[in-house]
Amino acid sequence: MRSLSRLKTALMGGSVCAALCALSTSAMAQVNGLYGAEILNGADPSTLTITNTYNGVTGGASVLDSQMTATGTDRVDLLFSENGGASAATFPVNQSFEINADVTLYGGFTSPRKEAGIRINGTDGSLGNDGLFILDTDAGEIVAFGGNAPFALFGNNGSGVNNTNGSGAPFVNGQTIYMAEVYNATAGTLTYYAQDLSTGGPLFSSGPNLAYTPPGPFQLGFYTQWSPSNPADSNFAQFTNISSVVPEPASLSMLALGSVALFVRRRAKSSV
Repeated sequence: MRSLSRLKTALMGGSVCAALCALSTSAMAQVNGLYGAEILNGADPSTLTITNTYNGVTGGASVLDSQMTATGTDRVDLLFSENGGASAATFPVNQSFEINADVTLYGGFTSPRKEAGIRINGTDGSLGNDGLFILDTDAGEIVAFGGNAPFALFGNNGSGVNNTNGSGAPFVNGQTIYMAEVYNATAGTLTYYAQDLSTGGPLFSSGPNLAYTPPGPFQLGFYTQWSPSNPADSNFAQFTNISSVVPEPASLSMLALGSVALFVRRRAKSSV
């Protein structure tokens, strides 16, 4: 964690950090839970268990599907809520945000694909035009794509960030990956962050200059999707250390630095 401390010192002075800490505290009060919904249930009947303890400040969520007796596709969304989880919050196009969590994904079989991560859901006229930032079990990817979201592939490739665990793939079934996404509506950019917490590797970023504007009003949160192969298959996705920043418009210019501040604070706290 020493390198992250140096990063914090280099990027922020004490007064900036104080302002960001105040921003995150006030902004997170707007998001006060997660709304869970089973969007696809092609794998049912099965044993599906969803836990949700996130209250806008602490907690997390998990999805476990076991004893799969069908061969369709299942998907569960866990979307930020402003009414204690009664429904998903819808944000305007000009709403900046940060979302991050430690994401664990494990499939009883790596194929057919199991995936989990962060999603931006289009609504109304842009329904289905969704941006995804995911882990997947079959290709071992950490990848972003879909909707208007800019493409980013973490790994040894020409279109992303060099971030592998030594096996040639950035994600291995069962690992825990820190995932974060920062949308700066003022600049019109989206940035992805990822770190392999299982091996303690460095924090990687897609860079701050990926052009992005949501296709319309959007919902924001996490999800997992899977296709079973037989009753012995299973899917487990867990989201811990969830945090969010949905700042007031006057604070939007501080969002990019806020991502670094929140990351450093969380990693330092978890290493104590």
